[in-house]
Amino acid sequence: MSTLQIHPRIELVHIEEVVEIDRVRFEREPSELDLERVAQFPWVYSVVTRDGIVQGYTLVIPVDHFAHNALQLGEMGEEELLLRHIRKPDECSAFYLASVATIPTTNPLTRRQIVGLAQGQVMRSEVETFAIAISREGDSIARELQMTPRKYRGPFSGLAKYVPTLFVQEPFHF
Repeated sequence: MSTLQIHPRIELVHIEEVVEIDRVRFEREPSELDLERVAQFPWVYSVVTRDGIVQGYTLVIPVDHFAHNALQLGEMGEEELLLRHIRKPDECSAFYLASVATIPTTNPLTRRQIVGLAQGQVMRSEVETFAIAISREGDSIARELQMTPRKYRGPFSGLAKYVPTLFVQEPFHF
């Protein structure tokens, strides 16, 4: 088996494969805003490939105080997360772990490595990290990351009758 490669930002050659993962995993097409985010902030994505083929990705968005609170309180959906709400990592209020996704045929080891990539991105964050799981798989990933579940009442819809859940990881203290 060949080794995985981690790309610290999405590259043009990977966009269509990431979009296809979203179609299959989340039953959604990218919005114009999604594509603008990719163009302006390619570093919010980390893409994992094997032999040049995308295996999965993480999407960790550093957000401002307004988006941090509005997303958690359910007053804002992800489609309302505008470019002005995205900050550089050292200027953000929190990290929004928007997605950890793999191709459907990913083996358990590769899946775990991609989850480990997400963990490495946020585990020593000096600001809160949060996620809103919309599927049982997302719930499982958040729990693997040792995030704490909280009640969520917002616009996100769950997949396959899953009730969306807010997960929070407190800031790391050195």
